[in-house]
Amino acid sequence: RYCELHDLMITYLGQHIHQQDDVKSVNQRLIRGYKRQCNGKWFTHEDDGYYFQNFMYHTIQADDKDVLKQVLKDFNWMTAKIKVDQTIYNLCQDINDGTNYLKENNVETLRKYNDIPNILERYEYLLEIDNIDVVQVLLVLGDKIDWIKEQALKSIEENKEEINYWKIVEDLRIIGTENNISVDCKIVIKDYKSTKTESSISYSNLWILHVEISADGRIIAVSNFFRGWNVYNIDQNNEMKILKFEDNTQSLKFSSFKFCSTLQDNSVIFMTLSDDKKQIKIWNVNGNQISLSNKVISSPNRIEWIEWIDNGSKIILWCRRYEENDWEPIDKNNWINECQIEIWCLQSWKRLQVFQVPSVIVERNHQYLIVNNWKDYEPSKLNRLDYVGYISSHSRSLVLKYGKYGGIVGLLTIENSNLNPINCVDQFTNTFHPLLPNADDVVITDSLQPAYISVETH
Repeated sequence: RYCELHDLMITYLGQHIHQQDDVKSVNQRLIRGYKRQCNGKWFTHEDDGYYFQNFMYHTIQADDKDVLKQVLKDFNWMTAKIKVDQTIYNLCQDINDGTNYLKENNVETLRKYNDIPNILERYEYLLEIDNIDVVQVLLVLGDKIDWIKEQALKSIEENKEEINYWKIVEDLRIIGTENNISVDCKIVIKDYKSTKTESSISYSNLWILHVEISADGRIIAVSNFFRGWNVYNIDQNNEMKILKFEDNTQSLKFSSFKFCSTLQDNSVIFMTLSDDKKQIKIWNVNGNQISLSNKVISSPNRIEWIEWIDNGSKIILWCRRYEENDWEPIDKNNWINECQIEIWCLQSWKRLQVFQVPSVIVERNHQYLIVNNWKDYEPSKLNRLDYVGYISSHSRSLVLKYGKYGGIVGLLTIENSNLNPINCVDQFTNTFHPLLPNADDVVITDSLQPAYISVETH
């Protein structure tokens, strides 16, 4: 939607705008036109190849200080501009130009707008342009600057129906165990800065296996050797009560317990996997009580793993499509070599995507092949699926690890498809790309959008 003009043509067209007031009025009309098109929500204007690239320039030329101050604190507009420009450089230049203009015209402001370019340029190496969200970036990296934190929290309220955010809690604590499996075994809560003990919870002669912590750092869940879970409010230093249900649930006995990674409507929720690994439940924390929601997933097969993803807006689970005993199919003559990976939306409680991948593979001539007949291979040569890593909703890949110890980590490319489930079994040999052999553990972080894969080898 643009054309190139010769310099003489531009000079001719500009001859009628030779007075400064004329330049100002023309630009003011342009800004008013933009405002009508997007109703003053500057970040919603369409990318026409000109608007985002030149809006700051025309605002300065229009001497519209009110609009200028709006844009300099509009983190959504900044997100849109970075994605259009495919760089943070132009945005930083625009912010600096706008800030300098306000200073030159003696416009007082309580905000130091150039704090934002300083943050973006300092952490540019962490940012993924295509998936950047300036609100999320500044919520984490700018949380020590009052005006940025205040504006980021305001933007969260405006965007909360569409986007989930996570933030660092104010009162950081260190929570862990002391003297495990002994007479004076206890959970200890310490202040992060001073490392002084704030409180403790005693567990005499108990073997503590796991400690899970809620998103706000105020509730912990502790599991013992017998898979029993106790939930505590560490601010009040007491155990939380479980409401009685129609299924006569009396205690929290589960194979897995996961707090949601963000607060949902300022409330703590968590999900559990039943002792037989065939049922997932979502629980709500209300005051000092725990209640079961109506969100339940039941599976005919054992669910191997559950996890919160996409900042707590979704969950991922996966299971094998056959029964096994001691890591082998019970019926080796009649089994399906598949694992099913499911992604569920927490809000709508609908299954969004299903992927089918091989459950067992074998290496042959530096290729990883699907096992069709279990009896054809020695058990030590077989690699069972051990880990599924979800990167983001924008990625067309999954991270898979085959083999418990010393396993192979690879990236599975997902082809564009409207099918659900998506069958990744048939083309597995061509779409699975090995990254690293001999891996014991894999962790994927989704902070600040880019995915980092941490692998522990033996």
